[in-house]
Amino acid sequence: MMEEACETISLLKQLWPEGSDIRQVLCVTSCSLSLSLYHHFLENRSKTTDAQKANIQQVETNCPTLEGVTDWCRLHCLSVAFLLHLPLSQRACTRFITSRWIKDIQTFLTMKKWCEYFILSNIDVFEFWNLDLTHLSDLSDELLLKNIAFYYENESVQGLHLNLGNGIMKDYAHLWDTVSKLVTKFDVGKPFPLRTEQFPFLKKDPSPIKDTSKEKMANLGFIPVSCQVVDKFAGDILKDLPFLTSDDPIVTSLVKQKEFDELVHWHSHRPLSDDYDRTKGQFDEKSRDPRHLRSVQMYHRFQQFYGKSLESVCSKFVVPQAIKPRKNFCEPKSKKIQYYSQQPRYGNNVSIQQGMNG
Repeated sequence: MMEEACETISLLKQLWPEGSDIRQVLCVTSCSLSLSLYHHFLENRSKTTDAQKANIQQVETNCPTLEGVTDWCRLHCLSVAFLLHLPLSQRACTRFITSRWIKDIQTFLTMKKWCEYFILSNIDVFEFWNLDLTHLSDLSDELLLKNIAFYYENESVQGLHLNLGNGIMKDYAHLWDTVSKLVTKFDVGKPFPLRTEQFPFLKKDPSPIKDTSKEKMANLGFIPVSCQVVDKFAGDILKDLPFLTSDDPIVTSLVKQKEFDELVHWHSHRPLSDDYDRTKGQFDEKSRDPRHLRSVQMYHRFQQFYGKSLESVCSKFVVPQAIKPRKNFCEPKSKKIQYYSQQPRYGNNVSIQQGMNG
């Protein structure tokens, strides 16, 4: 598989020297590798003897033919062509198909998943090639693929004509022509018609389509926000969202007439007025009452006793002290008076003292 994948990638670089999108590259490489792998699987299955088949303990299933899985790859290429043209907002409006893939095609789907994983895990092989990885998060859409398969299995038979447009059909033909050139061991056929066999891919459920809700979506009222990351990720889907304007009745009804009109706390329902303003008058009246002062002293004594009883909390006595005024260093320093210049020297004092004594 490593050799076939390297050959397929090198051949694709020759077919598309200008580079391409990751969705188109993954589509053509995974389809060509899975078809080649399934071709080997059918050849090895036909070569096994009856004795070898008896030794293999597994549930026998009717595997689809090579032409059947080729039709499935055509539908997959058509779904990728839809991805190149339809935005995400339009694809989100598609029908929800409740039918699942039949059990017989699970073997081929597993092979294709392995091929996709192998290509994405070795994407460094496309180095020095113009590979656009912008749509790496939107490689496939299984719901869209089921809608296409359901149309060609049920609705097209009933005469419902689906006009795909020239752009989608041109891109689909380009993808399938590339797949036919990458698969060199057998002929995969032309892009049209899309279905060459009447092999069903979806189960026949009694209600294959889930009815969409007819209830009208309420206007949720999104606020328009400009963000570069959101604009690049969401794209055109933002155009379909209901955004509110400044003059919308919902916005104008939310505007309050006056600011801070709440009167009580939201959690305790207590008035928002200041506790000090409400108790200031009462404190001034009771400040001279001896009974009130005694009750205040007993309350503070109880708080100290309760604080000492707590083991994890160490109570501390805070003693207020008067703040000493700092010396103002900005004032000019006073000059020192030189008293020694106005007094006689020590020697003169001695001589005078001796004269007085004599």
